[in-house]
Amino acid sequence: MEGEDMEIEREEMENEAVPSESTRGKAPSEFVFLLQLPNPTDPAHVQKNNIKYNEAFVTFSNSIGPCRPLVQFPTNQDGRSFQGHWFDENPWLEYSPQNDACTASAVACF
Repeated sequence: MEGEDMEIEREEMENEAVPSESTRGKAPSEFVFLLQLPNPTDPAHVQKNNIKYNEAFVTFSNSIGPCRPLVQFPTNQDGRSFQGHWFDENPWLEYSPQNDACTASAVACF
């Protein structure tokens, strides 16, 4: 991918990762604190804060979208790492930087 194309893709991903002002206004009060954290829908926040996957949280999470941060993905001892372009190929995919793990965003609801 050429430099200009990569820059456009990076900007598009950044825009997806930031909750919009309209989303902030619609967040139920019990989830507003998540909007202050990096990657508000990171599954690690759910685990750390003991958030229940009830209808209110699923609606909130869906309004923001899956966790798709732009980070330097860590490399394992075999030299492998998560690849950001996988987001383009798999719209259901999310990545937790705190857990260094990827999941299917819908799976967490079950």
